[in-house]
Amino acid sequence: MRKYYLGQDLKISSEAVVLRRESELIAAIQNTPYSIGAFSLAYAISHKLPVNHLSLNGVEPSLENIKNNKYPMVIPIGITIKKTPAKSVKEFVNYAMSQAGKEELAKHNFVVFTQKK
Repeated sequence: MRKYYLGQDLKISSEAVVLRRESELIAAIQNTPYSIGAFSLAYAISHKLPVNHLSLNGVEPSLENIKNNKYPMVIPIGITIKKTPAKSVKEFVNYAMSQAGKEELAKHNFVVFTQKK
């Protein structure tokens, strides 16, 4: 949020509350007027959360704008595994990277990008 919205020079107020758990952050945003926070757009859409979504430079945080690299404030989620993973780990990663896995993620409003090698 500092990079795209608040600015690097913004001083943090001594009255500011920093929350690290997404569930606590969402509850605080919903119950505190004029609050701001960053959490998963996929979660917000899936749970129909009554929060305002922050546009940046006139660009809405929509799934389409994220897919088209128009909305800049994105947090990629990845998977890191050992070179020789356990069979169950390999099966999970294979599923996650398969068309069926990607479709399942998309059903839950995650934007799936193809890994660049």
